[in-house]
Amino acid sequence: MNSLVRYLDRQSETQATVLSLLLFLAVGVLDYVTGVAVSFAIFYLVPIGLATWFAGARKGVRMACLGALMGGAMEYLGMARYSHFIILYWNAAARLGVFLIVVFLLSSVRSWGYELARRVEERTALLAMEIEERKRTEAEREVVIAELRDALSNVKHLYGLLPICASCKRIRDDQGYWNDVEEYIRKHTEADFTHGICPDCMNKLYPGMGVPSPT
Repeated sequence: MNSLVRYLDRQSETQATVLSLLLFLAVGVLDYVTGVAVSFAIFYLVPIGLATWFAGARKGVRMACLGALMGGAMEYLGMARYSHFIILYWNAAARLGVFLIVVFLLSSVRSWGYELARRVEERTALLAMEIEERKRTEAEREVVIAELRDALSNVKHLYGLLPICASCKRIRDDQGYWNDVEEYIRKHTEADFTHGICPDCMNKLYPGMGVPSPT
């Protein structure tokens, strides 16, 4: 069934209309052969529905009118006996009304289906764009995190307890080597040294230079 629908959906409106006309002829012949005792009115809905669904509402309306006329013609040719001739026209009008209702319902369902498919496509496109945007944002975030990690890995700092010699004031590193304070700080921080002399050392090493000691 699905393969038949897909096949018909690939056909042009003209091909769908021609197929509907052929079905009309087949139903009309069967309606004529069986006579007025057996009603074939419902079978006219097959070509009408086919034309409406695959060729459009206008073609469906035309097929509905054709079906009503053909049904009336089959009754007339079948020598149906009615108490009044107007019954023939009434039956044709009733069939036309039913056919038009079917055309309207099928056309509405088809239009609703197209609208729903369009909205689904739009929503899918928006979701795809949102997913791409999130992926791009995530990639940018990963780059920023990597840059921050690189920056932090290059930051040197001191923390914890440092083993320092009570006599020479050297500091022991993680490998067990003893380093001068200046060398150790240079290795483990971004700090550097400029050399000078404090007033106490100046008076101690160079007495009489006139440098007052801090009180």
